[in-house]
Order: sequence, then structure tokens, then C-alpha cells
Amino acid sequence: MQPELRERLEASAGLSGRSLNAEIVQRLEASFGHNKRTAFELLRRTIEVVTSTEASLQRMRADIQSYEEGHKAPLDWLAAPGQPQDDQKVLDAARQVLDLIQKDAAKARSFVPMLIQATKDGGPVPEEIHSFLAQA
Repeated sequence: MQPELRERLEASAGLSGRSLNAEIVQRLEASFGHNKRTAFELLRRTIEVVTSTEASLQRMRADIQSYEEGHKAPLDWLAAPGQPQDDQKVLDAARQVLDLIQKDAAKARSFVPMLIQATKDGGPVPEEIHSFLAQA
């Protein structure tokens, strides 16, 4: 431990009426509490992403079914502008979009148990979760 850090810890321990060891333990415990709060916030955000992604899945499935029943408007955004609408190409594109949404939903759901554990024990949150949520 660097002497300057030790001096600061000893000063803080004296002010709080704790031993140096107790001061270090208290600060370490507090840092785990911070990790727990961070994990909890990421868990809350992940649940929001799962919920919104599941809603997108339901809408996309309904739009595909509607299109197959002859209602073209829900998937107009997938048709090439200024071109005659090719039903098979539109449906293929819609199914590809549906597949991407399903993969995102599955990935987000897979993070929930990891985040619950990190919330319980204050452990680290994998970088993959941070990256995924930054893009969501």
C-alpha cells in the first residue's frame, strides 16, 4: 500500500472511530454495495429491453400474419420504393427481421440470471451486457 493512501485511511479511520482494518473492510463492503446497485440498474434496464423486444416480436408476428391475409400496409416499409411489391420478398425480409428480433430477445433474457446473481453478491457484470444495453 502506498504511504499516502495508508495515511488517508488512518485519518479516516480515526475520524470514524474504527481501526485501520475496520476502515478498509468498511470501504471494501461499500464498494460491493455500489456494484450491487449498478447490477440492479442494469437488471432493471435489461427487463425493460426484454419487455419492449417481446412487444416488437408480437407486433412483427401480427404484421406478417396480416400481410399473409392480404393487408399489405403493415409491411409496406419493407417493399422497395417505386417498385411493384413482391410478396415473397417482403415476407422473406419480414421473417429475417423477426429472426433478428428473436435473437436480441433471447440474448437479453440470457442476461437476467447473470444480473440477478451480480445483484445478490455484488460481483462484476460482464462487459457483453454493458455493450448490449448500450446498443439497445
